Amino acid sequence: MEEIRPKDDNLDGSNGKKRRWGGVATTTTSLTAANDAALPCSSKHSDRGSNANDDESIQSFTMGDDPISTSATSEGISCVSCTNNTESEEPPNRRVKAMASLKIKKLKLEAIFHPKFENENQNDRQIRETMISKVSSKQGYMEVTLKHSGSLVLWSGGQRFYSKNSTSNMFTAVGEILLRQHFAKAWNSSSLGGKVYEECSQYIQRHRMTLSFEVVSPSLGHHGDLPKRDYLILIAVADRNSERFYSTREIIAFAHKFRLPHNDVWIFRSDNAAKDLFEFYDSSRETGMASDVIGGLNGIADGGVVKSMYPHCIYQGEILEGIVTRYVSNNGRSQDDDSSFIMDDELEQMNQLCMHSEKFLQEFSSFNSSNTNFIEDDTTCHNLLNLNLGSLSENDCEAIVQQALQDIHGPDRRTTLYLNDRDTGINIVEVAKGILNDSESGFESKRIAELIKTLDGLKVRVTFKILSETITSKQREACHRYICIVHVHQDDTFQKYYRVAKHKGIMSLYRGFSFELISDDNDTDYQSETIVNQPTGLVCLQSDKVRENSEVKLMLKMKFLPYMVRTFICRNGLSVLEKSAASFENYALSQLIRWGISQKTVETLMPLLRAWAQYCQSPPSATSHGTPLPTLNSKFYLHHYNEFSNLFKNGQYKELSSTGDTFHGLLVIVGVEKSKLMNLATFMSNELGCTRTVSNINDISQEDMLKSIQKSGGGLLCTAEITEGIRNLRALSRIYENAISVVMAGCSVKEIETLLSKNKDKNQGEVRKIVGMSRGWRKCKCSMLLELPYNVLSLNQRLGMDSSVLQVIDKLKTASASFQTDDRPGLIVFFPAIPGSGKSSLCQNLEENLSSISQERKIIVREGDKTQGKYYQVIEKDTLDNPGSLLVIDKNVPPISWQSINGICTRSRYVAAAALPEEMSDTVVSSGNESYIFPFTLAYLAVCMSRVLSRPPNSHNGKLDSASELACMVVVKFFCFYRNRTCGKLQEGLHTISSEPAKVIKIPFFKNEATPIVLPNDLHKTLSDAIILQTTHDLNSKEKASSSSDDMKNMETRLRTEMKNHEQFLRQVTIDLEVSRLAFQSQLCDITSSLEFTNHSESQHAPKTRGASKVTAATRSIKIVSLDVTMKAVHDILASAAKQSAEFDQYLTSRIQDKRNHEDNKSSNRFITSTHCTFAHGCNLAQSEMHQQFSHLIGVRLTITASAILFSDTVAALEVTIPSEISTSKDPIEPILIPKPKNKFQHITIWCAKGVAAYESNKLPKMVERGEATKLVFKAPKTLNGKFSFWYEPNQDDE
Repeated sequence: MEEIRPKDDNLDGSNGKKRRWGGVATTTTSLTAANDAALPCSSKHSDRGSNANDDESIQSFTMGDDPISTSATSEGISCVSCTNNTESEEPPNRRVKAMASLKIKKLKLEAIFHPKFENENQNDRQIRETMISKVSSKQGYMEVTLKHSGSLVLWSGGQRFYSKNSTSNMFTAVGEILLRQHFAKAWNSSSLGGKVYEECSQYIQRHRMTLSFEVVSPSLGHHGDLPKRDYLILIAVADRNSERFYSTREIIAFAHKFRLPHNDVWIFRSDNAAKDLFEFYDSSRETGMASDVIGGLNGIADGGVVKSMYPHCIYQGEILEGIVTRYVSNNGRSQDDDSSFIMDDELEQMNQLCMHSEKFLQEFSSFNSSNTNFIEDDTTCHNLLNLNLGSLSENDCEAIVQQALQDIHGPDRRTTLYLNDRDTGINIVEVAKGILNDSESGFESKRIAELIKTLDGLKVRVTFKILSETITSKQREACHRYICIVHVHQDDTFQKYYRVAKHKGIMSLYRGFSFELISDDNDTDYQSETIVNQPTGLVCLQSDKVRENSEVKLMLKMKFLPYMVRTFICRNGLSVLEKSAASFENYALSQLIRWGISQKTVETLMPLLRAWAQYCQSPPSATSHGTPLPTLNSKFYLHHYNEFSNLFKNGQYKELSSTGDTFHGLLVIVGVEKSKLMNLATFMSNELGCTRTVSNINDISQEDMLKSIQKSGGGLLCTAEITEGIRNLRALSRIYENAISVVMAGCSVKEIETLLSKNKDKNQGEVRKIVGMSRGWRKCKCSMLLELPYNVLSLNQRLGMDSSVLQVIDKLKTASASFQTDDRPGLIVFFPAIPGSGKSSLCQNLEENLSSISQERKIIVREGDKTQGKYYQVIEKDTLDNPGSLLVIDKNVPPISWQSINGICTRSRYVAAAALPEEMSDTVVSSGNESYIFPFTLAYLAVCMSRVLSRPPNSHNGKLDSASELACMVVVKFFCFYRNRTCGKLQEGLHTISSEPAKVIKIPFFKNEATPIVLPNDLHKTLSDAIILQTTHDLNSKEKASSSSDDMKNMETRLRTEMKNHEQFLRQVTIDLEVSRLAFQSQLCDITSSLEFTNHSESQHAPKTRGASKVTAATRSIKIVSLDVTMKAVHDILASAAKQSAEFDQYLTSRIQDKRNHEDNKSSNRFITSTHCTFAHGCNLAQSEMHQQFSHLIGVRLTITASAILFSDTVAALEVTIPSEISTSKDPIEPILIPKPKNKFQHITIWCAKGVAAYESNKLPKMVERGEATKLVFKAPKTLNGKFSFWYEPNQDDE
């Protein structure tokens, strides 16, 4: 089968007669030729279709988007009609004019698959209880089928194969081949199998049925594991005449009729069996493999087992995606029947199917065990039936598949041409309107038209893709049809549609949905027939149509963790991994938490997932056995995952060290010749644990730098020649100076001149230029610049014995160990609110007002109207740049944007908090027969609107103030973003954000929250009218939008009048903003403090000092009792002091380079990074006394004040004041007494000179008196937050 698309679309960028379709060369037919052949004819021999999410470039009309200008008449929509000439081509304007001869008069279902179940988003526990209850009362039974991991393909007979959102693609091609192969296997003969295949095809077309298959083949993309064999499973049968789907019993009986491959089915007829089923799943969910699950189901099912001819363990393998549990009701039969009799009769029929399946399997298994290939005189048939798709390479697979089908069908192969708006002139919505207004349109046409109209009203993202289908034949005239494929882009569309459709009784919104566009009354599709040639072994069908319409539809998809980890974390997380290994780790952890996985399993899985991240950052090009591996991507990831699994089991991928030995940041090794640097680069990369090596300094981006400094990532190493220049490195150093280290290898002036003097191609001018450029490298801002002699570049295997190389590596490790990464969860605060709610006022001066937080965490406030670039991309970069921070989104975030917040939280270790008005209440606004519900009150809307109007003209950054033409209606528009969301639904939505339910900050808004605000009648009515007007504007088609501009202006005038008349009333009922601000800040502090204890692993953000770990006194001696404060908070105070004193500013500036030195390295000047105030020392106080006086304080937080800084040439420290007691939330009446520090000079050491110990800062007060040091008293005391801890003496094992 070919797929033909318009040449002028230039989808492949080519202009020749040959093009690529899905990797397969096909013939490009001109649009004129396709349209010339598109005269209407009987559709009874029309054929086939497909399953993938295709390019949006071929869509014809998308709901919610402005359609391209189309031509339509009151009688119908113009379509294609041309002459049969494959060589002619016409300009686009002539092609469009050729559409005028055809009018779309009818619509007819072409292919359908189950809609999303209406209970899919309901509570799992509630559905279980409902199922068990109904089974217990004999209202029905439960059935379980396996969820095979594959791709959906639909078959409506002939060549009419469809995928979920397309046709004529790789999915449908593979589906057709596997189906033809199956018939040959099932009927023990390719010739008989081919005959039955045609019989089945004709039966399907006569009865207007659609068969849906799960097609399992690695050629279509990877899921949980590479299947052992390619196969397909029949999962649904649709009767398009009556718009119903067969029950499981009917599917199996139909499958037996033609020996189609149905699924395994287990029947549970008692409530005890049902309970055992759910208990079994819960116990095996985290470890379930196919053989164990199937064995368990066999032992529990008390109503029988129907076995599939394709056992999961043999064909797909041990990785099982899940099971699907359905409740089957007895409702719908004669009301006089006894329900238990009905169920017994039902189960007896299922039992007959079980026995028939067992009998057939023996015959099928016997045949397949003795036949591996089909012997055919017909070479074409032989090639197709013996085609092993699993053995084909990914590069050749599509071409071979397409050629096999082309050989089978020859000139009769179905061709399809996707048409653009300009080609068809068809506006599907206008077609639907015309059909609804046409009294002669058939029942089915009107139902499809009503569905289209409903989707248009919902303003959801749905694409209608129109294609022209042509099937030629030697025996009869060519057949041409128009097909429309309905592509639903978002799953929540099904829920939105269902809520509307269930009250109107209109057609379901199907998946895999397509319908035929019929231009006249010449509709000769097959009508239902009752006489059909029946192969032996048929179990007679009894219609379940009545049951289908009335039964309670309850279903659960129950997946297993091994599949979920591979597919949803390892595969889907590859895009997250592109950002950083830390983002991937947080994403993986968030997923596991979201799924409710046990802590033990999380701890078991996380090392594997961290190792997978490490593997993916530098994936090998071949397996350990030398087999080439394809490029790692999400479609074909399993080749790499299987290789990784083997390496991981063999211990070749270990977790990155958490002791600080792993290098973080960028290391640039510079030399005269890059080729000479490779051995040194490889050695240093291995020693430092770098996870990535690059060879072009200009390719390194800010994103690469960000990845290199993440906690769970590794360093980035780059080799560079002197002549490549430092332009890009200089740009990176402006932001990441402290994360960049440079090693100059053989780059002294003498070494450069000596090396280049041997190169006759280099003159003296070029030598001087290179020497000059080497000076530029040395001047580039970086954390550390190190030198290595040229001779190390020739050491090769002896690099590990060279002292100069080892010293450089030690210095890099030491500097990297000073990297302090914040492992605490961060907090994103956002406002699901409307303009005028006061969010910007709440966000003012947060850092100043929240000093208790700002000294522990960075506070970032992002005002939406001032942020340049894509807002949520900026927010995501903030979270990755600043882990553990408090980030406040000063922007209205309606529910439509919550997915962005969720994505950011998922990809970074952040928790969300929503700031909502305290006085929320469900509010119903009605107009005629329509009612709409909102989670905010009309009083809230009125106050917000009044505040917006109180803004001076042109004063607002977002241009929403009293000067805005439609300021009030903009507020109403934001209010309507919450339409049909109750307070409860709003809370439910918040629970889906981040790895744990979003925190809620309740902001007081009205003075008396206990008493609902009663608005004056005129104000209430005007607000209601404005909401109805905005809702009508939102829900109506865009063609009517322009006509409502006058209505909007008139309503704006009414609203402004009401706001002015009731300004004083609204001000009186509203609480003072300062009260709201204090409540907001107080709750922020509480939530931020609670995040300290939500980490799933031991916190790594505490100062990294020897012995600062959770160890009992029985194993270690206490070295000191310390009040630990963050280095950032201390250095913020230093920066503030530098602004106060030029002398201290010069003191700090001259010591900036000391920041790169480790605090324990007394051989150099250094800043103290584990900043603390010592309360007691082990050499001055007994261990028992330290325990007695301080054990009760360990972990307690204390706020202290810094009043001055004392500094000399040898040491510097902050002078601090310690309170004598502290109150706690546990006992606010009885405070905890704080012992005085043993040092007379209470201080925090911040800097020491070479050879000077930190304790010498105790001498600073005396040095000030002698004039040997300076004391700078702050204008106002600075607060610091600290936490008490014991520092222990190291064990011998630590040394």
